[in-house]
Order: sequence, then C-alpha cells, then structure tokens
Amino acid sequence: EQKEQMQKEETLAIKKSLDGQRVGIKGRISENMVLLVPDFERQHPNLKVSEARFIGEPIDYIFFEGIENRKIDKLVFLEVKTGKSPHLNENESNLKEVIDDAERKGARITWKKYVYPEVDSNIQS
Repeated sequence: EQKEQMQKEETLAIKKSLDGQRVGIKGRISENMVLLVPDFERQHPNLKVSEARFIGEPIDYIFFEGIENRKIDKLVFLEVKTGKSPHLNENESNLKEVIDDAERKGARITWKKYVYPEVDSNIQS
C-alpha cells in the first residue's frame, strides 16, 4: 500500500513538472511570435516588426524606431506577458524604472508592455 502511494505521488509530481514545462515553452513561443498577432498591431500600431529585435532577457524586444530609414530616433523596450497574471518580475520592474526615469529626463526611450490574449483553454496541448 505504501509503495502504491509513493508511485501515485511520483506520477503526480512528474505530471506537475511536465505541465509547468509546457506553460514555459508556450510562453517563450508566444513571445517570439507575438509581433505577428493582429491584436498586437491594434494595440501598438506605431511599432514596426522590421524595427524589432528579440532579446528575451531581461526584456523581450527592443524596437529601433527609424532604423528602416537609417536614422534611429527612438528606442522602445517591449515586455510581452502571457497568462492570467501578467506581472513583471524583479529584473523587469527595475529595468522599467530605469527606462521611465530616463524618459522623464528627456531621453528618447520608452517602456511598453503587451499582454498576449488568453488562448481558449479548451484547446489541447
């Protein structure tokens, strides 16, 4: 009986670990594909995909506004969030504070956040 209970607990722990990994993988895929989602363009019409560079950590994207015309005139830092609680982690919050402070002082940089819309939970992994 004790062996059976341990096997159930081990199976549950493995399932929980795999579910967590899936969530992380889906989040990273979403971050890489988000610029192609129509909702993104509606929320950020001035950000051009061709001017974006994926960084990943500590910020997802930096947009070099004007790079297409060979004259960068502004940097836009974009953090992509998914899920039900799209909160910034400590590093992201610190970076946002630095960027916001520089923007208040006249720097041509800004911080933006995009929350990826929830995907239908009925869709299978």
